[in-house]
Amino acid sequence: LGLGVKDFFFHPFRRRDMSPLDLGKEVVHGSIGLVRATVSGTLSAFATVTGRAAGAVAHLSFDTAYLERRDRTRGRAQQPQNAIDGTVRGMRSLGAGVFQGVTGLVVQPARG
Repeated sequence: LGLGVKDFFFHPFRRRDMSPLDLGKEVVHGSIGLVRATVSGTLSAFATVTGRAAGAVAHLSFDTAYLERRDRTRGRAQQPQNAIDGTVRGMRSLGAGVFQGVTGLVVQPARG
């Protein structure tokens, strides 16, 4: 976020010999930087909060085999290459989690 604020305030004024049109372009460029940094910071904070909440809920399951499998899987995870890759991975993970949850509700009572 700090870099976005810096872009917003200082980017338009880095040169003194600009025409009004160039100044307008620089203001737009600085504004885009601010929006990009704000969105990135917000999504990063949201990801951290939801990740911690998911970990807390996982521990409430008291299923040690699941927790060990989850820890192993998380250790192998790679960072997404871009927003589309991250969205696809997130949706895949969500689908797998819902599937495991539903099958767990059916299978666990049968196991005892």
